[in-house]
Amino acid sequence: MIRQFSLKRILIDGTLMNVLISIVVYGFIYLNPLIWVSDYPPDIQAAVGPVSAPIGQQLAMGVLFLLILAGVPLWSSARLRRENRGELSFPSAFVHNALLALFFASWDLLILDWLIFVTIQPAFIVIPGTEGLAGYQDYWFHLQVSFLGWTQWIAILAAGLILGGLAMIRPGGQPMSEKNRGTAGYFAQLVFFLGVWAACLFVSAGRLDWGAGWVFLALSAAGQIVTAVILRIRYPGLMGERASLEGKWDLDRILAGVLALWGPAAICIVGGLDQRHGWPPEIPLAWQLAGVAIAAAGAALTAWAMAANRFFYGVMRIAKERGHAVCDSGPYRFVRHPGYLGAIGFDLAAALVLQSVWALIPAAVTVLAIVIRTAREDKALQAGLDGYREYAQRVRSRLLPLVW
Repeated sequence: MIRQFSLKRILIDGTLMNVLISIVVYGFIYLNPLIWVSDYPPDIQAAVGPVSAPIGQQLAMGVLFLLILAGVPLWSSARLRRENRGELSFPSAFVHNALLALFFASWDLLILDWLIFVTIQPAFIVIPGTEGLAGYQDYWFHLQVSFLGWTQWIAILAAGLILGGLAMIRPGGQPMSEKNRGTAGYFAQLVFFLGVWAACLFVSAGRLDWGAGWVFLALSAAGQIVTAVILRIRYPGLMGERASLEGKWDLDRILAGVLALWGPAAICIVGGLDQRHGWPPEIPLAWQLAGVAIAAAGAALTAWAMAANRFFYGVMRIAKERGHAVCDSGPYRFVRHPGYLGAIGFDLAAALVLQSVWALIPAAVTVLAIVIRTAREDKALQAGLDGYREYAQRVRSRLLPLVW
């Protein structure tokens, strides 16, 4: 049961957040309405054409927007913890931050869109050459975007989970339970990874309004959040293990870094440069959609592997002191390293999602790192983990059935 809840905290802190965001949004629209043109109704976007604001303006707006949208909820969570004598559970933090996100979505529709954009409609909102278009009076468009689609609700839940996880961090070295420490570390790592990939995508592309880039980030975030929920429910101690940077920086840890962070970052950079310069050949929409499906399937396979294996460590180790045993259930019935197979599918599909043939080059390098790590890990497990040799005789394939 959720005990730590404060409607007062949500209304007061949420109003502060929404007012600050309103100032940022309409301040930048006053500076240059093209900075938000991708959020205007379709007929206005069509009239404006394929133009965008300078990348510097977009980045400045994006940084301020995210600082407020993340900073105020985390500050509010800290205040909620103080009001509850230093206690704040992850479920409570999740609900608190999800409701703050829902409050913002409601404010965005009722105040920013319906009241200011459509009803009051200051002159600086109207982009020159689009005066009188029906989109400026389209209440229905804003309702559809805000609440009638599934993306907004997923974003609200994701905000609740990510910010709720980060809210487990206690400043000033205050003690945390092992479970909350693992949750905080995992979500902090997730935010760092997404931040690096976002910077690689949009700086290299020279624009923020790149739909394929946002689709890639959404797929990445969704996969990471699903695995976080699985780990929090089934193996909370494993969250801290996977987020830990402790240990010797040997070849295995370097390969892990390529697999988890730097390989995808390179894919993002090349994909962004391809988007900016329009390198041939083009990838058709059908292939991009296929890439989205393959990436989702790869992320799902990795999540399934994590759910099945309570020893799914982030680095190669055999933890005999913790009863480390062979996992032969779930996807491990078919291949010995299903998590890596899912990562290969996701990385290769990422190039299709970003509509970049050239991004297949860093994707292939990342896949090579995964194959090398798989071979090294499988050899170590056969040498050191009881029962693994017999398991390898039953399940012959490391990654691809009937291939290798």
